Parts: sequence; structure tokens; C-alpha cells
Amino acid sequence: MWKPPIWKTLTHEQPNASYKRLILSVLNTTATKREAKDYLTKYKNVGSVTNFCLLFIRSLSNLKIKQLNSLALIINKLNMLGLKPICIIPPSNNINHHSEILDALVTRAELEPLHLNEAIKFKIDGSSNSILSERRELFDSAFSNFVPIIKPFAYNEITSTRYMIGDLYKLFDDVCKGDSMPTIDKFFILNKIGGIPSDERKANSHVFINLSQEFQALNASLIAQNNYLKIENLTNYKDLNEKAFHIQKIVQNVISENNENIENLTLMNIVLSHLLPNSTGLITTVEAASTQYDKTNPLVYNLITDRSLISSSLPRFKSVPNKSKVPSLLSILNEEIETEFWKESNEEYENSDNIIDVNNINFNKRININTTHMKSVDSISVTTVFKRGIDINSFCYRTLHSNNTIGLPSSFINENETDANIDVEDRAIENRSTDSDKLNLTKLKYLLDNSFNHSLDLEHYLNRINGNIASIIVIGDYEGVAILTYEGPTDNKFVYLDKFAILPQLKGSLGISDIIFNLIFKHFPDEIVWRSRKDNVVNKWYFQRCTGVLDLSAILDEGDQKESNFKLFYHIDNSNSNLQDTKRIKEYAKYVRDIEPSWVPGT
Repeated sequence: MWKPPIWKTLTHEQPNASYKRLILSVLNTTATKREAKDYLTKYKNVGSVTNFCLLFIRSLSNLKIKQLNSLALIINKLNMLGLKPICIIPPSNNINHHSEILDALVTRAELEPLHLNEAIKFKIDGSSNSILSERRELFDSAFSNFVPIIKPFAYNEITSTRYMIGDLYKLFDDVCKGDSMPTIDKFFILNKIGGIPSDERKANSHVFINLSQEFQALNASLIAQNNYLKIENLTNYKDLNEKAFHIQKIVQNVISENNENIENLTLMNIVLSHLLPNSTGLITTVEAASTQYDKTNPLVYNLITDRSLISSSLPRFKSVPNKSKVPSLLSILNEEIETEFWKESNEEYENSDNIIDVNNINFNKRININTTHMKSVDSISVTTVFKRGIDINSFCYRTLHSNNTIGLPSSFINENETDANIDVEDRAIENRSTDSDKLNLTKLKYLLDNSFNHSLDLEHYLNRINGNIASIIVIGDYEGVAILTYEGPTDNKFVYLDKFAILPQLKGSLGISDIIFNLIFKHFPDEIVWRSRKDNVVNKWYFQRCTGVLDLSAILDEGDQKESNFKLFYHIDNSNSNLQDTKRIKEYAKYVRDIEPSWVPGT
């Protein structure tokens, strides 16, 4: 018998007690208050609207009975939480067998399998239609208990023939096209190898991928690695002795996994390009997806929070040697796979004795460096979350002027600007001809004013930063920004995150904060400094991303103490000598402490 989504039982006059306990348990385990509110709002279905996820399970024939039963329990839970799967069978010689396995999976999830023999229909007029829009009635409330299982076939009305769609990319591309599609929020791929591997995470999966920013580079890297392995395998290991045979087998496995990663990455890019911008993709193993604990089950956790199990911008504080985009075969064979992820729990971070909290630090003593780490939970190390993503533009002008900026105050416009008064680096990278390629200060000020709830004195601000700009990172159409400047002694400047802002309505969505901080750490890996008011609710988030924090009211030197309402945060790579350099830390504190805000008084 069909069970309604849990939100309905919670809002009903006499809610089912077991459902209520389940959803409260899930929310308490996985979500913040804001995430719980967003989830309840999003999945409070009105009328006939139902939320779906596309589900693609690889290697169905290898699915064990225990895994089948565990995964069925999760699918049942997802359905009760308001998300119902649409299963797609890939083209192969085992379609009927795979169909039977999915039938058993759906049945054990206490749902009704609905087998659809065609994914695409080609009509007499030459047009084509996805089954998701062709049979739209199957996705309304009358079929609430049914789970579609789509076979990879197309039907041609002109020839009255049915044939298999052999191209996996075309299958998913065509299935997701249509004007009257059901509401699809998620795309889940379950497999044996997990998400897209990351060199920075020692071959464990990327935590989060912003496709619009990262797809091309990741795809090219995987292809290049495969091409390299094929050549090295043929050149160096062609002798069929026992060792060479063993190496060839390992190389072939690596190439095979890379091919699947390329395919998964491309499928994510294709499917999410058809879905709403806030839709989410996720790749993980069947084993991780079958985990019954909500906090570590990537599917349940993502449904409630719309994010990955850990934040992708959490630094590892572990120096990783620079790797070639195409690593040597020897490194692949000999590398010890290890993962050290930072715990995201605020409580565990704040109770750690190893994290630097130098409110009353004695600068004459050596500083103990944060070495807290944990071995990766399997679900974390094998799961990648995807978003279609948003555009990113980095403006790397040291100085803003009329040739590279829109909305510059008149006092900063020099009609007789020459090469002599424009920074050489700016001139080298300028060559921008359209207004859309220039930094828009009008939009930037609007973003900052709304994010900080103050009015920026633009002239005062530009007088302070102009000539010392390290980078200005703009997300989307000025939906988020990071302004980084060079501060400190003339002969030893450091990079300072001067402004970090996101439009209020977008905070917590699309992973914008993680995207910005990942870019900052990528562009400035050695050292980055920022400050925040002591009562800022974001400080816990900042604390997780720093190697040290200092109350700027602290005594820096004898006679050098000022009252300050700010805390200093800094992130230093652990191979950087400044990590133990108390003089350098004092330089951070002194220069950052004395920066004057540029807000209009009284705003």
C-alpha cells in the first residue's frame, strides 16, 4: 500500500506518529535549522506535483542480495521523504535481466515497478518526444506508488519499428528533453568506483564539482591520463613476463575506471544542463548509497541539505606534492592511498586542543600547528556532488581605472591616462573591448551594500585598495564576490581577503561560499589572511578553514595594543615557513587590525 510523503503526515491534523518520528530523526541528524526549513518548503508538494530523481545504477548484474535489500530500504526512505526515483536502464545485451533486478529492487522498496518499453518516440511529423513528457500522466498523483523503469529503446511511428539506442549519452540527452517534464531535482549515479577522482585528495573523489567552471579541465585531464597510460603500457610493458603482465592488468583497470569516470562526468554535464539550475547530481558507490545511517548516507543527506557530506572548501592542512596532470605509471602503482579529511562538526573542531586559538598567545613560544585529522568515512571518500554551476570571472588588475572598470567615481577618472600611470601587469592583461568584460563597480557596490546591510563609501574604499588589488573574483551576475588585496610591509606583503560577500537570498545555495574559497586557496595557496567581527555568525565556518585565529585586541608587542571588535583568521600551507613564524603572524595582526572600514557612518 502506498505511503504518502512524510511532509503530508506532518502537516495533517492527525499525523502518523512513525512517519513523524522518522522525519524528525532525519532532520535532527543531518540538517541545520535553515536546511530543515528549506527542505520542508521545497518538498511540501502542492496538488499533483511530485519530485523525482533520475537513478542510474551501473553493473546491476553484480548487485548482491544484501546490497539490493539495503538499497531498497534507502529508496523507500527517499520516497517517504518526498523524492521518487525514475530508473533508466543503459543499452546492453542484458536489458531484460537488468529490468528484472530493478523490478525486484523497487518491489522490495514497497513501491510498484512500472516498465516503460521506449525511452523515445519518433513521430510521423519527424519530431521526437521523451517518454517523460510523452506519458506525462504517469508522473501525476494517480500513479504515486509507481516507479518508472525506462528501457533504452526508441519507437519510430513512420516505420513502426522499435530499436535500441546504443549511445548512452544520446539516451540520457533525449530522455531529459521535453516541454512538459516532471519535476526532476536530482540525478544519482551508483557504481563500484565512486565519484570523480581528485589528485588533491589522493585519488579519492572530488567532494563538489561546479560543472560550468570545471567540466572541460577535468574531462581533458582524464582523457590525457588515459592516452598517456595507453602509450606507456604499450612502450614499456610489452614484454609478456609475469611482472609486465601484472602491470598491464593494473593499467587496464585504471584505464577502464577512467573511461567510466569520463562517461559519468559527461552524463552529469548533459543531464544537469536540461534540469533546473538548482538541481543536483551525485555519484557514489552502491555500498555508500546503501548505508542506513542518515548522517553518512550521501543520498539521504543530499536530499535534506542539498550539499555534500563535507564542505569542499575545508582545507586539509597537509602538503601534497605538485603532481603532473598526467602522473607517471609508477606513481599510480606505488602511491599509498590515504585520505585525511577535516571534520566539519563545529563541536569537534572547537574542542580540539591542537587548533590554534591565540587570544592570549605568548609570542615568545613556538606555536603548535593544527594536525587534527580523521580517516575518511567511506561515503565521504567515494562521493562527488555536482551542480550545473555558475560563471566565474576573476579580475586581476592591480589598479582600477576607466579602461577596465564601469561606474568609476569621477574623481578617479583621468582623461589623459597614459601607459605611464597604468600598471604594467594591468596593461598586459587588459585588452578588454566590451563593457561586459569590465569590472562593474555599480553592481559590485549593490552586492556589498545588500550583503553587509551597510552603504559602502566607494571613494574611501578605492583610495585604500587601488594599486594594491590582488584579485577580484565575481560569481555569476555579481551574486557573490571576493576582493583580495596586498597588505603588509612593502618588501613582504601578504594577501588579505578584504571583502567576501554573497547576496542574502543566495547564501547557502549553489555552494557559492565553497566555490569562492576553493578559488582563493587555489590562487593563493601559500598564505591568505582575513578578519571578521567577533559576533559574526559565520565565524564557525571561518574557523574550520583557517590554521589559526587571533583576537586583534591581543598585545602584539610591548605597548602595542588596541581595542578591536575583530578576529584575525589565517590559512598557511604547512610547508610554508611562516607557519611557525611568530613575527609574520604579528605582521598579519598589526596591518589587518589597523585597516579602517569604508562604510558610510550611520548606515
